[in-house]
Amino acid sequence: MAGATFGVYLKTKNSQLKPLALSTSVTAMMGITEPAMYGVNMRFKKPFIAALIGGAAGGAFLSLFKVKAYVIGGLAGLSGIPMVLGATFVYSLIGFAIGIAVATVVTYILGFEEEPEAAVQKAAVPATTVSASASVPAALLKEEHAQKASEVIYSPITGEVKPLSEVNDPAFSEEIMGKGFAVQPSEGRVVSPVSGTVFSLSKSGHAIGLVSDNGAEMLIHIGIDTVKLKGLHFSPKVTAGTKVAVGDLLMEFDLAEIEKAGYSTITPIIITNIQEYDSIKSSGRTSVKEQELLYTVQA
Repeated sequence: MAGATFGVYLKTKNSQLKPLALSTSVTAMMGITEPAMYGVNMRFKKPFIAALIGGAAGGAFLSLFKVKAYVIGGLAGLSGIPMVLGATFVYSLIGFAIGIAVATVVTYILGFEEEPEAAVQKAAVPATTVSASASVPAALLKEEHAQKASEVIYSPITGEVKPLSEVNDPAFSEEIMGKGFAVQPSEGRVVSPVSGTVFSLSKSGHAIGLVSDNGAEMLIHIGIDTVKLKGLHFSPKVTAGTKVAVGDLLMEFDLAEIEKAGYSTITPIIITNIQEYDSIKSSGRTSVKEQELLYTVQA
């Protein structure tokens, strides 16, 4: 992911995309890959393919030389180096470099369809309208509309409404991945906020991607760093490709156990293709129940 976004940084001539690609490449290098993956690579699609190719090349080298991890853990990137300190350490660094280099070169060679400068500048308007964000490639399931319709987003969770600035993760608080609101849940249920299709469901169950029938692409991210639970305390009720209506049950999770394990359960509910809309408007509620209006996005 770091190599692919660095390839975007080298290739793009878009003055708005260039710093975003560089900053997300650095964070991915440190093991925080979601801003790079959702904010750049999946947004432009071909860099994501390049990241897969880079991962395959680096992984093949590590496998060939039987590189070992000497500590079991979930760290990635440079922060994971202590896990590989041992007899095969040099080979692990070479494999790391191969993954980055191959992803960078393949991204540069494949290229990608750049957004017009004006569109990115529109996406960077301050918080009262629209800011730069990620676009998850839900178009793999649904052709993108030439012009999006306004969308009503109902709350998928019962709880207290929070601005994204209160989410303790820069990918959300700085609106890198998208724009919307968060809910501090009081119940361990997630229902569909729109009528549409589930296009992604993380193996750990903590992240659900949706595309509405009108073309709005959404991410519901249950908790912060909950990917580390590896699916523990999460019970998905849908799979990728499932058609859903507003209020259909998507997920149940054990709120108490997740918090007991030390994880925040605040849940961002964001539009990831927000650059295709003109503005976003809160319902004004400070607390919501399932299926009550949370916000609207206006085309």
